Amino acid sequence: MQRGTPWLIGITVVFLLVISSLILPPAEMASIQGKYTPTAAPKAVESPFGVEFVGGIVSAATSSDIQAIHDVGASWVRVAVFWGQLQPREDTAIDWAPVDAGFQRLADLGLHPIVVIRDIPSWAAMEHPTLHDTPSCGPVREDRMSAYLRFVETLVRRYSKPPYNVKYWEIYNEPDKIYRIRPDIDIGGCFGEIWYDEYVRILRGVYQTIKSVDPDAVVAFGGVAHDWFYYPGTPYPRSGLFDPYFLDEVIDKRRGGDWFDVMNFHTYYAWRWYWEYYGYGKDVLAKYNYMKDQLAQYGYPDKPIIITETGMRSYDANHPELVSEHTQARYVLRLFARILTVLYDRPFVWYSIRDGGDTHGLLRKDGSPKPAFDVYRFGVAQFTGARFLGMTSDYGNTIEGYRYEKNGQEFWVLWYKDGSSYATRNIPIPWPRVRITDMFGHVQSVVEDGGPGDGDGTANGQVVVPIPHDPVYVDSPDGPIGEPTPTPTPTPTPTPTFTPTPSPTPLWEYRHYMPWLPSTGFRPTTSAWEHKHYVPWLPFTGSRPRSSERAPGLARMASSQASQSPWPTPTPTLTTFQERVTVYRPGLWHRWGLYVTVAGLFGLSLVTLVVTTYITERNET
Repeated sequence: MQRGTPWLIGITVVFLLVISSLILPPAEMASIQGKYTPTAAPKAVESPFGVEFVGGIVSAATSSDIQAIHDVGASWVRVAVFWGQLQPREDTAIDWAPVDAGFQRLADLGLHPIVVIRDIPSWAAMEHPTLHDTPSCGPVREDRMSAYLRFVETLVRRYSKPPYNVKYWEIYNEPDKIYRIRPDIDIGGCFGEIWYDEYVRILRGVYQTIKSVDPDAVVAFGGVAHDWFYYPGTPYPRSGLFDPYFLDEVIDKRRGGDWFDVMNFHTYYAWRWYWEYYGYGKDVLAKYNYMKDQLAQYGYPDKPIIITETGMRSYDANHPELVSEHTQARYVLRLFARILTVLYDRPFVWYSIRDGGDTHGLLRKDGSPKPAFDVYRFGVAQFTGARFLGMTSDYGNTIEGYRYEKNGQEFWVLWYKDGSSYATRNIPIPWPRVRITDMFGHVQSVVEDGGPGDGDGTANGQVVVPIPHDPVYVDSPDGPIGEPTPTPTPTPTPTPTFTPTPSPTPLWEYRHYMPWLPSTGFRPTTSAWEHKHYVPWLPFTGSRPRSSERAPGLARMASSQASQSPWPTPTPTLTTFQERVTVYRPGLWHRWGLYVTVAGLFGLSLVTLVVTTYITERNET
C-alpha cells in the first residue's frame, strides 16, 4: 500500500483545491468589501427639470440660450467652469468679473447651476504615459494639486453664497473616456484605462475642499457615459471610447464612493437597448435601475443619483438617417413620464438647449425652436408638483401608461406602442368624462360617458377613446376624481421564443469558466472583450464580482431594490439583434451545476482510489 499513498495524497490535494476554488471568493473580492456610512442625503429639489448650456459660464452672461433655458421652464442649467480658460498661465491672476457676470445672469433668471469643474491648464496637467502630451481632460499633477484645490476653494467660496447660491458641483465630464483612442475628441474627462488612482485622488481632495467651505454643497461624480465601450482588439468606431471597468475600479476597488454625494450618469435613447436587454426596465429606467444595482453591490445602496445628460438626436441635412424632429418631441414626453417615476426630487438635464456639433438640441442651430421645445415647456408646467401613482397595467403590452396626481386630480400619460405614427388603439378609461390633450398642450377632445366620441356608445361608467402613437395626457375635466380605480391583474402573456441570430462577424460572445454547465436565462456576449465572472453557478452569498467581470442579469436585481421601488419592475422583452447573441441562462441550474460538479469530482476521486488500491495490492502480491 505504500506505493499507492502518493496517488491518494495527490488526488486528495487536487480535489480540495478544486472545491476551494469553487466556493471561496477571490482574495481581491474579499479585500474590497467594507462598510459605508452614508452621509445626509442632499435636500430634495422643488423642480427637477434641467437643460445643458454648452458655452461655459463666461458665455452665459450674454448668450440668448440662457434666456431660452429659462423660457422652456427649466429650473436647472448645467454649465462648465474651465480652469484652463481662466488661468492659462501659472503666474496669471484670475479675472473673476466675467465669471461673476455669468453666475449673476443665472441667478437673475432663477436658474440653479450644476457646475462642471473641468479643463486643466497645460502647466498643471499630468503627462500621458504613452502619448507624452498633457491633456486638459486628464489628472492634475501631484505637485500642482495645491494650486488646483486653491482654485476650487475660491470658486466655491465665491459662488456658494448669495446672490449666486451654487450648490451642485460636478468633477469633470465623462471621466470614463479613454484618451488614447481619440485624443482629438475633448469631452472634458479622460481617466479611463490608466488613471483610476488619479481620479480618486482628485475626488477626495475636491470633496474635502468643497465641504470645508460649504457643508451643504452637493459633490457629484463626473457624469459617466458608461456605454459605447472600448473592447480590446476591435477598432474604433465599432469599439467605442469608454472604459467598461471605470466604475468598478474607481468606486468599488478604490472606494471612491466615499468622496462624492450623488452618483451621476448620462443616458441616451440610442443606447437603451443595452440596458433593456439585461432586463432592468425600459429606456432611462433600465440604466437607472442598473446603476442602483451597481451601487448596492459596491456597498453604497443609499447613494442618490442624478442624470446630467439625456436626450435624443433629430435629423438634419448632415444626418438624414436620424429620427424626425417630431419623433424627438414625442420622446420628450415619454422621457418625462418615465424618468419622473424616480427622479422627482433630483435634477435631470436634457442635452442640450441648441444644436451644435450634434442635433440633440431643443433649438435648431439658428435658434428657432424645434417641436421638442414646446413639448418640454408644456411638460414642465404639467408635471411640476405632480406625484407618481403607478403604471397602468390593464391595457396589455401595446399601451404604455403612467399615472400621476397633482392638486388632488389624477392624470395619465398614455401612448400606443405598436403600429405606425398614425395608428391608434381604443381603450376604456374608467371616468365619466375624459379629456385628451396632446403632447403640445392642445386639447383634442372631451368625451362624456355614453356621448358622442365614446367608443362603446353606452353610459356604463367608462369612456372608450382612441390612444395614438404620440403620447397624450388623459384626465377628467370635472376636478378631483377621488381614489384611483383598482387595476385588475393582467392576464400573463406567453413568453416569446428567442432564437439566436448567427453572424459571420460577431460583436458579442459571452464566456465563463465552465460553459458546459446548464443554466436558465439570457445574456449577450462579446468576442472582442472576453467577459468572465467568478463561478457563475454558485448561489449568491453576499460577495458579487464587479460589473465588468459579469454581465448584469435578470436575477441580479437586489431584493431590497425591488421592495423599495416606487414603480413596478417592467417585464423584460427579448430583442432581435443583428449581432450574434448566445443564450445564457443564470438561475436555479447554477446550484445544480455546483452539486453535479462536486459529486462528479468526488466520484472520480473515489473510483481512482479504488483502482489505484487494486493495482497496488495486485503488484505487491
